[in-house]
Amino acid sequence: MQPEEKQIDEMRTLTVDVVLDMRRRYLQTTGCSVLKHWAQIQNRMRIATRTSATPQEWFTRFCDSLHLPCADIPASLAFSRLSEYVEGRKLCSKWLDLIEEEYGAIMAMARLAVEKEEEKIEKRKGDSHGKKKV
Repeated sequence: MQPEEKQIDEMRTLTVDVVLDMRRRYLQTTGCSVLKHWAQIQNRMRIATRTSATPQEWFTRFCDSLHLPCADIPASLAFSRLSEYVEGRKLCSKWLDLIEEEYGAIMAMARLAVEKEEEKIEKRKGDSHGKKKV
């Protein structure tokens, strides 16, 4: 049975959330390559996808391949939401297929989310520096 478009969108969004948390954690490690981190995350995500059968295996392999220690609270919450959604609907293989087929779109969505967040931060900085109290 094929997942509905709404389910596909939710799986995609939840996967992006995990990727964003993995990126955040990866950038906090010593020795990470800031210039190449997106490519590294994408490659490690794809390898984890090809060698896993469950969200737990995928997450563990993804973390291990990036040399990340146990997940912190934000990453744990993002993964927990993803795992509950995928496993609760028995969509593990469909979810893994989705990542393999749409890894470029997933990474693009993650990059766009980071860019939007950076724009918000810059706008807040501009607002706080540009306003004078009368």
